[in-house]
Formats: sequence, C-alpha cells, structure tokens
Amino acid sequence: MRLPVLALLLALPVPGQSTVTSKPTAQVSMQKTENLAELRAQAEQGDAVAQFNLGDCYRQGQGVPQDRAEAVKWYLKAAEQGFASAQESLGVSYYQGQGVPQDYTEAVIWLRKAAEQGFASAQFNLGLCYAKGEGVLQDHAEAVKWYRKAAEQGFASAQINLGFLYENGQGVPQDFTEAVNWYRKAAEQGIAGAQSNLANTYFNGQGVTKDYVEGIKWYRKAAEQGFAQAQFNLGNSYFTGQGVPKDYAEALKWYRKAAAQGDAYAQYSLGQGYYNGRGVSRDLTQAAKWYQKAADQGNPDAQLALGDCYAKGNGVKKDFNEAVRWHMKSAEQGNPQAQVNIGQDYAYGWGLPKSSVEAEKWFRKSADQGYAEAQHQLFYWYSLGVYVPKDETEAIKWCRKAAEQGHAEAQYDLGGSYELEGFQSNQDALLDAYGWYCLAAANGHKHAAMSRDSLAKNLYPQALVRAKLRAKELFGEFPPNKAQLLPVSNLTAPNSPHVAKTSSPLTKGNSKRPPVPGATENQQGLWEADMDLGQCRMLMVLIPTGSFMMVTPSTGDFVDNKPDHKVTISRRFWMGKYDVTQAQWEAVMGSNPSHFRGADLPVEQVSWDDCQLFISRLNAKGKGSFRLPTEAEWEYACLAGTTDDLFNFSSIAWFEDNSGGDTNPVGTKEPNAFGLYDMVGNVCQWCQDSHQGDNPAIIQGTQEHMSGPLRVIRGSDWRQSLTSTHMAVHEGTYSNPGWRSPGLGFRLLRTIP
Repeated sequence: MRLPVLALLLALPVPGQSTVTSKPTAQVSMQKTENLAELRAQAEQGDAVAQFNLGDCYRQGQGVPQDRAEAVKWYLKAAEQGFASAQESLGVSYYQGQGVPQDYTEAVIWLRKAAEQGFASAQFNLGLCYAKGEGVLQDHAEAVKWYRKAAEQGFASAQINLGFLYENGQGVPQDFTEAVNWYRKAAEQGIAGAQSNLANTYFNGQGVTKDYVEGIKWYRKAAEQGFAQAQFNLGNSYFTGQGVPKDYAEALKWYRKAAAQGDAYAQYSLGQGYYNGRGVSRDLTQAAKWYQKAADQGNPDAQLALGDCYAKGNGVKKDFNEAVRWHMKSAEQGNPQAQVNIGQDYAYGWGLPKSSVEAEKWFRKSADQGYAEAQHQLFYWYSLGVYVPKDETEAIKWCRKAAEQGHAEAQYDLGGSYELEGFQSNQDALLDAYGWYCLAAANGHKHAAMSRDSLAKNLYPQALVRAKLRAKELFGEFPPNKAQLLPVSNLTAPNSPHVAKTSSPLTKGNSKRPPVPGATENQQGLWEADMDLGQCRMLMVLIPTGSFMMVTPSTGDFVDNKPDHKVTISRRFWMGKYDVTQAQWEAVMGSNPSHFRGADLPVEQVSWDDCQLFISRLNAKGKGSFRLPTEAEWEYACLAGTTDDLFNFSSIAWFEDNSGGDTNPVGTKEPNAFGLYDMVGNVCQWCQDSHQGDNPAIIQGTQEHMSGPLRVIRGSDWRQSLTSTHMAVHEGTYSNPGWRSPGLGFRLLRTIP
C-alpha cells in the first residue's frame, strides 16, 4: 500500500487557515460592532486600531454589507500608520486579490513591514512567499530565516514548514533530527498536519528510531481531528499490520473517512477493498464507484483500475472504448502497467488503430521506467521480430534489465539464451546460464531448477565449480528473496570464474548427443529445443516412439468409450511444448482473431483451415516440416506413457471450476510426463485427421484419415466441467473445418525426416 511522502503544508498550514494569513494581535479591540458609528468616527479621526477594526468589519460583513474594497481602504489607512495587523491584512488582500487586483509584489511589501515588527503570522507568510517564489525570487534560505522567526514565537504553521525544509535540505543542510524537533513542537500544539508528519518520521525512521507504535499514536491524533492524509495512512497501517494488528475492516473505516473528504488515494484504496472483498463484502459496483471518484481527480492507479473494470465489465457495463480512455489517462501520467496496456491495445488494434510503432513506443516508455514486465515483453518482441525488427542483442539487453530486477521469468529466459549461446559457440556462456537458472529457481520459477540440473549434468566437474562460483557472484549482485544455491564442491577452481576461452570444453562428451543444436534434457529426460520457425520461435519436445492403448476415434458424444486397441507410434516427432500462443500467431499471420487477448494466452477462434494457412506459411520458410498432430499422436502425447487414472486434473488443467471464466497463459499448470502443458483444459486442439464416425479401422501411428468433411478436435477447454476434462483424455469431438470458438486452438507437430 502507498505511504505518501511528506508533504509541504503550504496551502493549508493550519486546518481552516488561508495560504497567507492574518492574525490580529492582543492590542486590537474585538468589540468591533458594538458601536459601529463610534468605531467609524474614531477611524475617521485617524485612530489606527479603529481603522483596522472597521476594515475587518467590511471584510467579514459584520454590521455592514461585506465590501472587500472598503476593507482594503481602511486597512491601508491603518497600515500607513505602521499598524502591523493592518499591514499583514493588506498584504493578504493583495496576495489573494480581494478588494484589489492580485499583486504578489505589493503583498510582499506589506507583509515585510509587519514581519519586521515581529508579527509572527506575517513572518510565516513572508517565508511562504520566499519558499514559493511569489512576489520575490524563490529563496529557501530566506524562507528558513522568516519561518524560524515565527516558529520561535510558537507559530505552529511556521514550525511545520521549517521542519519540512530541514527534512528536505532546502535552504538548510538536511537534518532529520531538527525536522522532527519542529514537527513535534507543532504537533504538541495539536496541529493535525504536524502530527501526521511526525508520524511519518516514526514510520520512516528519519530523525528518530523507527517505531510504528509511536507513529500510529500520532496518526491517530491527526486522524481523529479529521486530517485526511493521516486517516489514509492509519488505514494503511491497519491494512498492512504495521504498529497495529492487521484489520481490514478497520482499514476501510479510515479509508472511508479520508475518501469522504476527497482524498484520491483513500478513494482508490476503498475501491480496492470492495474489489478484493477485504474488510467488506466484495462489491464490484462499489469498487467501480470509488475508482471513478479517484480517477476523476487524476489518480493514475484508479484510472488504471477503472479501465480494467470497463474492459472486464466489473461493476460497470463492459465498454472497451472507455477502458482504453482510462488506461490512456493513466499511461500519460506515467503508470507503467497502463503504458503496457496501451501498448497492447496498439499492438492488437483493441480500441486504438493498430500500430506497431505506437505499441513499441508505449512498451518502451514502461520499460524505460524500469517496469520489469514491459522489459521482459520487449525481450520477446525483439527475439521473435514481433512489432519490431528482430534483434538478438536488443532482446538480451531488455531481458537482462528485467532479470536484474528479480523478474524470475526473465532470469529463466536469460539463462536459456546463454545456454543456447554456450552450446552453439561460446561455451563460457554456460557459466552465466547456470547462474541465472539458479537465481530464477531461488525466485520461485518452477522450471528453473530442472534446467539448472539438466545443464549441470552436461558440465565437467571443474566447469560446474566455475558455474557455481558464477552463480554466487550473481547472487551477490542481485540477491533473490530466498537464496538457495547448490554447494560448491572442494574441487580446486580457477581464481576467477570467468577466464578466457580455452580449447578445453566445459561440457561432457556423453553419448546423449542433442538431436538439434541447443537442445537440452527436460525434467522428464526428454530432449527439448527452442526452435526458430522463421517468423517466431517455439519450444518443442522430442516425443519418443512407443505404443499405447487407444479408444476407437470418437463419435464426439463424450459418453461412450469404444473398445480399446493398441496403437504403435513408430517414428519420433517434435511436439509443441505449449499450445500456439497469440504472440506466435501474430508474428506469422499479422493479426489476432482471439476473443481473450494476451501475448502468452493460447490463440483461439481459429478454424482448421486457419491453422493450415498458418502452417503453410511456416513451411514456406524452410525451417522444417510442420503440421497438426494426428488424433493418435495427440492421445499418445497426452497420456505420455501413463493412464488418466494418475492425472490430478486440478493441477494440470484449466477448466470450469478454476479458469476464472476465460483462458489462462500457457504453461501455468503442471506438465504431463512428457513435459507438455495444457494437453487438456484451457483450449481444445484441432487434429489433422477427418472424423471417421464408427469406422473400426485402427489408426497406426501417423497415418492420417483425410477423407470426410469433418475434422477431429481433442482436449477440453476452460468452460468444461471436471468430468468432461477427465473424459477428454480419451474422447474427442469434431466439426467442420471452418468452425471457430473462443475455446478452440491448436498445437504444432514437427516431423523428423
């Protein structure tokens, strides 16, 4: 949750007090209206006190119609006699443009006259003019001088602002202890703004020992006076459990108080409470209402959240144009996630004209702010040549930036890039690959440990020692949340883990030669490769030969299993590790037909004919021979040498009970025994075969049945029940080759000559 930085309380130094203030001294009579005629007579005779009081009567409309110009006339008469209260009131009138044209320079002249007589509020206001550069050149040192004069007289607003200047080193050397000293003086006078600022110092441990409990004490004092910033921060404390027991309901109580005063951050936080159902029953309508209030005030987080509500129809009617409008407002204020959203909108043409130039611009804006998600996405774009020219150097640059921020996926991808480089050319890159895999594993990436261990198996012992030393270096530079390194053995290692490349290889010359350059063993012991398909890249797994028991090709009724029969897969083939993603489809086809949008979501709403066009374009690049799997190949790859009785479908599949009502990024469930993801759940998958009805013919291996108008569909999608998901391992359906659905995608197969 956001804890605001300390704010300079210039606009409202004391609750209810104007920016530039006037405070009458004890010498001024407070009985202004008891005898107005007598007061006027005294004023006309030149009595300065009477002139000032008569001016106040006109300013406030006491006993006479309110008349600011008449007030200024009488203030001027008293001020010219040297009456300090009148001089300050005249300065305030010029500052605010009340009764006279606004004139900061004239305001400063009269404030200075009163300040030089020791009038504390005038000293404060003169300091304020120097701090803001209004009527004089901005001069924080001069501001400090006048604030100090007023503060030493006990003027609380001056004490607050003097504390702020000490805290920020403006006009004086930065001194947190001195800042706390002045905040405390004003806080002990009961000034809410000072109490809030003093609480901030305790929370931040600046000038005092960090003490959340003491901070809460001062936040509460200010909050109970109605100070919105303190109410918001007190709500944050209850939300996070800092200084008080965590209590979402109490957090929302204080957020609500601050939100009612118009505090935009509190309004946004209250919206978050309703959206997530924390401290209150989940209510998307209320969430959208509070997001709207904060968004209307220009809060970029609320604008992003409100845009998301319109995009999803949460609490408001779904309206993609409104979603884009609010995301754009947030992005233009520099919100990095909103900038990513706008980049995606331009990339896919969602509510904005499709433009790769604009897409790259917004992603770069976000990435340049250090937003790791944007940096990682740029890595993919430059790697695949999507929306930007393909550029491996630029890709690695952005991947490294994200990885150095602790982005586990980027660390894993960076490890993979170095591993590929190591097997293809520079073997020393394998040391970096190992190190980044270690970091990714320590940061929770679920596949990094497998890749690390697989790489370690291919390294000589001496090289493994060097790799572990390199990992330790990386852990020192970019410490993960939970560092878990493999221990370095007692083998003698070189003085530096990075030495000039020699003729001695790092990798073992074992008999398990990679079938293609850069292939590595996955956790299941099968070869896996990141393949260049010409216009995109794709991770593929080498599926071994074997036999399995298959039911007769389905009738599509999802009810009756037919008699089983043995099928033999006699030739190895490469199978896509994941369903084809929208980013991959976009790279090849230049469009995205999907209902649910996201680069790493499976492409859907593609017909069998669409898939054939995609494949023909890939094959034209000469990078291999690709097609859809046959139904037999699909089921063999799905079962992966096991039986469906062993499947934990909740852990391997997205279906009705856990999908959230839409597709999910590929690879976010557990893989099967071949290392393939989403074989069931998320989206169904087209097969190459035509539907054979009740044909009892046995499908042998890769034999394709292409006669007939209908094409086989296997797997299950995000909408189907757990029972249907279970049955989809053996049962399929079929449709005409032009059918499209938001639950239907495909997976590629690459043949081996």
